[in-house]
Amino acid sequence: MDSGAEQTSRNREDGDLSRRAAEVESENARLASRIAALESSTSWRLTAPLRFVSTCAWRARQAARRSGRATPVTAQAEKQDLRADLPPDRLPRRVLIVAEVSIPQCLRYRVRQKVQVLESMGWPATVVSWCDTSACRAGLATPGCVIFYRTPATPEVVALAKEARAAGMTVFFEIDDLVFDLEEYATNSNLLALPPLERDQLLRGARFYRDMLDHVDHAIASTEGIAERFRRAGQTSVFTVHNALDRDLLAAAEAPATRAVDAPVTIIYGSGTDTHDADFALAAPALARVMKNHPEVRLLLAGPLRIPAELNAVADRIVRLPLASYPDYLAALARCDINLAPLEPSVFNDAKSNIKFLEASALRIPSVCSPSAEFRRVIEDGATGLLARDQRDWEEAITCLVQDAELRQRIGAAAREHVLRTHHPDTLVRRELEPLLAAAFPPPPAADTARSADLKILVVNVHFAPQSFGGATVVAEQVAAELARLPGTQVSIFAGTHDADLPPGSLRRHAWCGLPVYSVRLPVPDESPHDHRSPRIARLFGAVLEAEQPDVIHFHCVQMLSADLVKVAQERGLPHVVTLHDAWWICERQFMVTGAGQYCGQSGVDPFRCIGCTPDAVFTQHRFHELGRILAGVDHLLTPSTFFRDLHLRTGIPDGQISVNRNGVRPAGPRSGRPSGPVTVAFLGGRGVHKGYFWLREILAGLDETDYRLKICDLDMIHGDGSIHPAEWKIEGRLDLTAPYTQDTIDEYFADIDVLLFPSLWKESFGLTVREALLRDIWVISTDCGGPVEDLVDGVNGIIVPMGDTMAFRQAVRDAIRAPGRLRSHVNPHKDRISSFAEQARETRAFLAEAAAPKA
Repeated sequence: MDSGAEQTSRNREDGDLSRRAAEVESENARLASRIAALESSTSWRLTAPLRFVSTCAWRARQAARRSGRATPVTAQAEKQDLRADLPPDRLPRRVLIVAEVSIPQCLRYRVRQKVQVLESMGWPATVVSWCDTSACRAGLATPGCVIFYRTPATPEVVALAKEARAAGMTVFFEIDDLVFDLEEYATNSNLLALPPLERDQLLRGARFYRDMLDHVDHAIASTEGIAERFRRAGQTSVFTVHNALDRDLLAAAEAPATRAVDAPVTIIYGSGTDTHDADFALAAPALARVMKNHPEVRLLLAGPLRIPAELNAVADRIVRLPLASYPDYLAALARCDINLAPLEPSVFNDAKSNIKFLEASALRIPSVCSPSAEFRRVIEDGATGLLARDQRDWEEAITCLVQDAELRQRIGAAAREHVLRTHHPDTLVRRELEPLLAAAFPPPPAADTARSADLKILVVNVHFAPQSFGGATVVAEQVAAELARLPGTQVSIFAGTHDADLPPGSLRRHAWCGLPVYSVRLPVPDESPHDHRSPRIARLFGAVLEAEQPDVIHFHCVQMLSADLVKVAQERGLPHVVTLHDAWWICERQFMVTGAGQYCGQSGVDPFRCIGCTPDAVFTQHRFHELGRILAGVDHLLTPSTFFRDLHLRTGIPDGQISVNRNGVRPAGPRSGRPSGPVTVAFLGGRGVHKGYFWLREILAGLDETDYRLKICDLDMIHGDGSIHPAEWKIEGRLDLTAPYTQDTIDEYFADIDVLLFPSLWKESFGLTVREALLRDIWVISTDCGGPVEDLVDGVNGIIVPMGDTMAFRQAVRDAIRAPGRLRSHVNPHKDRISSFAEQARETRAFLAEAAAPKA
């Protein structure tokens, strides 16, 4: 496939991906809109999400059926296989909460309250709606753990949980109702009062909440009743995090009482949704009798509720308060005298929390409550509240409080003191959140307790494993791995990726060799066509900096990522070092190669000479000077060879700012004898004009020798069928096309090579393949192309030919083909000139540590 067709295919794939993503976003937007519209209906808490669940489940089944794939194994069995190779102490101390956000009281107590407490502990937390798939995917890039709050196990949510686990994050599922327990949920009388269709939808949906337990590490319950049901469902690791006072309640608790003088005794019942009719009916007969006997009493009903017939006789003293904002609700509550919290006796209600008691107590208002588990846990009957088990208890408790203002004041004050002591956020942190965070981020082993003092390095390169491409990427990967092995060093990665599973411009984190790798999907849409600017990638990079908090940043190749990343480091005052692997910073074409594919020949880049080479002279000047200003602010510049350092010095880089940091090479493994037969000459440079591909065809076409083998590495085979066709080569010898090798297969790949051909037609920075061959005692024939020949000794371990001298290069190849015995017994005597990746990493760390050291 030629490059144009390949690009067309990629564009088509990107278009398909964008359309699929748009369809999911459209469906989720429809769902969110439906939820908002259903807020006033009986089943608004679950019906709309479960319609979406059913749709997603149907789609998943249809897709599996069409593809012929078997049903996947259970998520519990997959859990261990998905865990990433990332030490827990390397996870960012950040929390992502993927939440159901359409239920106001749940959002307040289970989501926003948790965010407040986490941030007070120094743990940044982000909240995204589970309906917004793209926001959820983007949010997974930087946290160390994820809490799925009240989310059904849709295919999209399950995929998010799996992706989080694959990135090494700890995953929690949290819920504050027994909606996941079908057996108990079905007995809830409030549910039984719903229309049959809505009731059936909710009951069918319970299994989607239960299924979430199969995709998480831990569960979070709001009450002990829920925790126990989690355990019965098979979840072995459960944390209970009770509801607590938040900032609004604490502020209200400090405010003076606001009850009007000579106002009627006001009893309040708050109903957040219209599913509490059966609960209120439990206290209604007793309340009716109290109000009949005490005309000074009025009843305030806050929220949706059907008034029982028993209260018709006192309807003129009932005030209806529609659902209001939380501050307004607290203001209304503060003007009341008695709070009621009836609950039908059931396992389902025993799992409910004590929010009504907390809110009233914070405002010094005494409560009469049913003896459900959570009310029994926090109320000392007769001291901090009153418990009512039957109609007689309800009537006596309410009557006592109505008749005795001093009793109301005494119980209200005691309740306030109790909840401030036991449900203050600081208490919640010590008792419940710290153990949860310890599970999400277990402390490092004793031997690693000093790692907080490590030098934290963020490595940046345009590509990184598993999508490696090019010699500079190999160097970046291998040096990063070696840096991480050095004592007192932590390494993380920021890179680009072309993974079609990611939406363009999105960020993902995975692990490679125990290192966190943050990958942004390239190319980024709707940005400048010039790869030295990318505000969007710069914003993503800023998020990674917040997550990783590096001491120093090591920039390798930033094309496609943009120089804006270096500007971000400079704006934040972060120490940083840039390795100049190619001429991208000083040449618009990156390799100092003209539009015709010829080397421009400048010994130092003169931007005025570049005007005739580029299509837009104004842009050329702007780019050169803008990048020059950025380079001037870099703490230190590194080059892989002396030649490349000299090139940048002649371009105008100050002498004291730039040093040589020679690239390393993977050490050679043990070699067996090379196979007999024709001499094998190899070319590994791909189809580039400047790499000498077309010139080499001309050189070898003029050879009369037939007894040789030409081994060509077709770099494009990594993407598919490759781009080199045997018919292009008019040679007498045998031609073999091969896919690229990896650092793990390098010895096997070089095992049958006798001569490496390096016909480069431009001045290169280093030449990794030349060093790889020299370390393996392979004869090298190269042009005089700058950095690649710095470890070649002409006539000793190879031949150096003037660039463009066809006759000389052809003769060098001819001489090699005619001397197989000499080639196969050749040993390079100058291998000590070549650094290993480990040696380069030690030198690199010294440069980075110097940049990170406090400046005098």
